[in-house]
Amino acid sequence: MLKTLTLILAIAGLPAAAQMYSDAQLEETRQRSAAIIRDVLRADIIALLPPQQIAASAEVTVSFPARGRGPLAFWSYPSTGEIVMPLDALRFFGDLTLVYAWFDHRLCRVDPVQAYVLHVLLGNTETEPLAAFGLSKEQVVNAYRTDPGTGQPLSADDLSQKIFSSSLYFILAHELGHILLGHTGGLDGALSQAQEWQSDAFALEHFARVGTAPIGILYFYMALWFADPYGEAQAEHSHPMSADRISAIADEILSRIGDFTWREPSPTPVIKAVTEMKTIARIARDDNMRQVAIAQLLHAFPVAGLPQTCP
Repeated sequence: MLKTLTLILAIAGLPAAAQMYSDAQLEETRQRSAAIIRDVLRADIIALLPPQQIAASAEVTVSFPARGRGPLAFWSYPSTGEIVMPLDALRFFGDLTLVYAWFDHRLCRVDPVQAYVLHVLLGNTETEPLAAFGLSKEQVVNAYRTDPGTGQPLSADDLSQKIFSSSLYFILAHELGHILLGHTGGLDGALSQAQEWQSDAFALEHFARVGTAPIGILYFYMALWFADPYGEAQAEHSHPMSADRISAIADEILSRIGDFTWREPSPTPVIKAVTEMKTIARIARDDNMRQVAIAQLLHAFPVAGLPQTCP
């Protein structure tokens, strides 16, 4: 059996979102997304690499199994050059970004969204994100509010698309990094962490080339800041390695803020978002703080009460 390298969320012992979506819904996701994702990898990521890496990427493929290892698990097989993007994970995160966008539109705190993901990972619910909060896709897509700074309308759907696409680019670039850097699976502790950071750094260089920051990955990490993505493989740490990675990504962006914002109107929103990333990392790194936060989320936001948290 091939050993795999998994981006941050193949969490040992946690249930997959196997019953959340029907086969028909997942096939709809395949028809809508697979060709676009393959084009993004080739035209928007690989095409911008140095010539030697472009050549080395010629045989890289993307596969789309219906169901994966968990609700947010994406991975790669560096030995065969295959990136795996399960349809249930793509659909789950896409729906989750709609919920995040709704909370932003309504100016609500996102704690209930984090609580929802925690309930999913613990097997407390198999209800898909929009239904869990009593929302419909149309409701979010048609939600607008006025930007107090510019007076222009802000679309919740636009924010959702930005979160999803930014995260998707980072995931694809990260997994491509595993392949081009010749990583091997089955490592543990510091060796595994080193490979993950190398692939994170590879992905960050893509964003520096295009002059923007991977802000969407903040929401991706925010969903699982409390979880240990490596289980027993995390031999030398009691806190999640994701905490160290979040902090390292944030530090790299802040140290080269001009590289990640030269295409943006202002660096201020990026700095604010990255500072939030560091706060998440600080909480996740402290075992006591993380456990207290988990207990508070579960107590404050039971599954039945989620629709009332941001009506």
